[in-house]
Amino acid sequence: MVTQSGLLGLPAELQMQITAHLVGDAKNVHHVPRLLNLALTCRHLARVAHEALCLAPVLQSSKVHLLLRYLFKYPELAKKIKNLTIETKETRKDKAYPVHIAHLEPDMLGHCKRHVRTLPVQKYIQDNMIASLKSERFEDHGILLGLLLTMLPQLEQLYLGSSILLNFPLFRNMIPNETDTDWTKPDWADGPDLTWVMSLIGPKLTSLELPIDLRRTPEANIWMPLSISQLPKYFPNLRWLSIPHMAATEITKTSCSDIIPPHLETLVLTDARCNCFKSFSEGLVDHGDQIALFPRLSKIALYHRYPVTPTDEAATKALADVGIKVFEYIPDCCLRSGDEFYHPWKYTPAEIGALEDCRHTEYATEWDRAALQCDSDDDD
Repeated sequence: MVTQSGLLGLPAELQMQITAHLVGDAKNVHHVPRLLNLALTCRHLARVAHEALCLAPVLQSSKVHLLLRYLFKYPELAKKIKNLTIETKETRKDKAYPVHIAHLEPDMLGHCKRHVRTLPVQKYIQDNMIASLKSERFEDHGILLGLLLTMLPQLEQLYLGSSILLNFPLFRNMIPNETDTDWTKPDWADGPDLTWVMSLIGPKLTSLELPIDLRRTPEANIWMPLSISQLPKYFPNLRWLSIPHMAATEITKTSCSDIIPPHLETLVLTDARCNCFKSFSEGLVDHGDQIALFPRLSKIALYHRYPVTPTDEAATKALADVGIKVFEYIPDCCLRSGDEFYHPWKYTPAEIGALEDCRHTEYATEWDRAALQCDSDDDD
């Protein structure tokens, strides 16, 4: 028998704290090999490593069926996941989109069907979901991602910055249809209704990061203003929110009341290319009484501004006068790729700058395509 000393002799809470160091911080997504090595040492530490994997998993959307299989096998671990990041890196490579998932194996399909039958929705919605699960290939990952979110009863933080909006039909009720033309019609309309998932998970979330990629069609060359509305209705308890800057500008006619839940403390605006912040900021202050209309909001951060579009100083001062601090990051170049672009709030400005310098070297042979508006000093 193993002597009860060393790591195995410590209380379970301390074992988990030690194992958590192998996971690293939010910027380290390469922890799986280290946890696997720990899991191979003995059965007891294998259980600890499995739980550590669920502290803050980073999921590639095309592999959602693998995480579902894992949680069906270890259902007790679903309650451990409070922080989840979902990425769709395939959309940033020269691969055809969508990336198909092969049909579900019979045992996996059986697990999914049984779980669907437990969901608090009408039977016809359950039937539609099961019919989609039975299809030979998936045209998108939305139904499986929606199913995954229903399996995480303790989920509090959801980060989707490096995924794409197309993968999340549950957000459909928050996206007003701005036009009825066929080329802007989202593919969501052809699948089962998943909007109820948002009502199920929304009140539990305290942190939410929406995708920077707000495309509603698979066509990469189609860009359109896209507004986000009713965030306070579906996510009333958010304290931290990150959304693309384009979804909170005068272009999309989005108001602050559409975006800011009553308890929000920090608002992050990503990919802030245009200088549309002034009009949005005016909705944060009662200029007659000089008071903040959202009293808990204390910080707004704008990332990846273009050098020619700094935030209006008068708007910044008006917010500072009511206790809202504005931070903006203006890079030396306009390379927009990598984790530091999709989740910039995780990094200091110096860290972002260092990573961008590395990417200059990486894209040296594709300069015209990758660096469109770099600082003139970099061209020498």
